[in-house]
Amino acid sequence: REHPATETADALLTRILAKRRRRWEEAQLKKFEAAGKTPPKDWKEKYVGPAPPDTTGLPILGEGGLWVSLDQIADISGGVTKGQKVSDGVATRDVAYLRVANVQRGYLDLDEIKHIRATERDIEVLRLLHGDVLFNEGGDRDKLGRGWIWEGQVEECIHQNHVFRARLPLGDVRPKIVSWAGNSYGQKWFMRTGKQSVNLASINSTVLRSFPVPLFAVAEQDAIVEAVEDQLSVIDHRERDLVARLQSAQALRQSILRHAFTGKLVPQDP
Repeated sequence: REHPATETADALLTRILAKRRRRWEEAQLKKFEAAGKTPPKDWKEKYVGPAPPDTTGLPILGEGGLWVSLDQIADISGGVTKGQKVSDGVATRDVAYLRVANVQRGYLDLDEIKHIRATERDIEVLRLLHGDVLFNEGGDRDKLGRGWIWEGQVEECIHQNHVFRARLPLGDVRPKIVSWAGNSYGQKWFMRTGKQSVNLASINSTVLRSFPVPLFAVAEQDAIVEAVEDQLSVIDHRERDLVARLQSAQALRQSILRHAFTGKLVPQDP
């Protein structure tokens, strides 16, 4: 009620898909031009749009909400492969890159940033931009699909092939909602749809593209982000308070034991 929608989620999705198609057409025209070819009459008909998600078992969203696949709202790409061979004569240089260990559930651990040699083309294509949403491919079950948002903490940084990047082409989809989806119900969803082994689990780009994400009008997204961040702030405050109380309890326990062993806990009988 406080944030009346000026554009419905359906209209927003239509606008996103239209922009994605325009970008594909522009890229195709550049390819024809680079090859010195004239585009055939039916070249636009070869466009294959992203598929909507399977909504089986998903809850009904609030008024105005719409389930979309991640592929419908984001460009998804893998990263650089460690130790990959480079053609002779192709120059490479050191560049910072994100590993699975850097991409935690709900935050980025950037205490240790490693470097890798990559070509200028790989650096250009894989360079992380502010707002990119990161998803781990997997490995241990706790790593499956976990991730957070890149906020430009390192001036030039790319990502490893075990870390997927989802880039939102429009500024009208809030990255935090996408990442919160992956870190909450997404964990079980990825476990159900990914590749499983005895102790390991993994997802590929096809699975990630089909991941269902809730889409709302922009004003509603902003209201959701504000509400969730308020609750997370309360949780953080309570966690810090609990840690302080536990430390105080531990210190009290040590003090009681010290008094007991030195005979100061109760009056002593000489």
